[in-house]
Amino acid sequence: MSRTRSEIQFIHSSKPGVPEVASAEMRRRVHSHAARSAHAKTRRQRVIEYHAIKTISGSEDESLPFSTAAAEIAISVITSPLGFLGSHRRDPFASFARSLNSNEDFLLDYYMANVVPCSTSQRSQISHPESCTQHLNKHFVQLAATNASSLNGLFLVSCRHLSQYLPHNGPYFVQLALQYKIACVRSLREAISSSEIHSPISDSTLALPLFLAHDEILVGDGPSTKIHVQGAIQMARHNRALDKTDCSAFPYDLIQRDM
Repeated sequence: MSRTRSEIQFIHSSKPGVPEVASAEMRRRVHSHAARSAHAKTRRQRVIEYHAIKTISGSEDESLPFSTAAAEIAISVITSPLGFLGSHRRDPFASFARSLNSNEDFLLDYYMANVVPCSTSQRSQISHPESCTQHLNKHFVQLAATNASSLNGLFLVSCRHLSQYLPHNGPYFVQLALQYKIACVRSLREAISSSEIHSPISDSTLALPLFLAHDEILVGDGPSTKIHVQGAIQMARHNRALDKTDCSAFPYDLIQRDM
């Protein structure tokens, strides 16, 4: 049952003998009520917009806190929905390599809904029956989800993308991107140093230089982009994946187009 909200009704009256005082008091009350109503309406609207994306940052066990101001700016700048999956949801089947906090849920949704459609890979001629966006979301995101380091690469690109499309909150996302980038470089070095000469490199490790290259593309650093792409090509050659006449395995099809 819907509840009707009662409204305060002002009854104009004046005391005998002091009409000016009563009139001034009434005007003061009316103006005060109007100001409070306008402020309350604005505050309610902000609360509704904030809860629309559920970027909660109150838990002490969650690292990399996401600020409320960032959520409000995201709502005001991005006109289209961030995604059909809300950032408040969790992975019910624990299918990811590690559990994600609410901030990373938001970054994952943002990557799938905004970064992939805007990526340069989408404009390449990928011959798949499904759309390119669906293909990248299906394969690349699933590949990243199988490894904690690859997830850091995905979050790196999301943060860099947000820092450019939300300039008012850019410094926050730049700092966040730097943290993920350091984690990616450290993981990549450890994976290369610990792998044996003849052992194949995992696809999730091979995805790391691709994420780093995408980050450098967004920054505008051409030489660093080339270094990361060449590193990914060397890894693919180490796995002898590029010796195939029909290289359709993901992510090697993306690497072949950069050769």
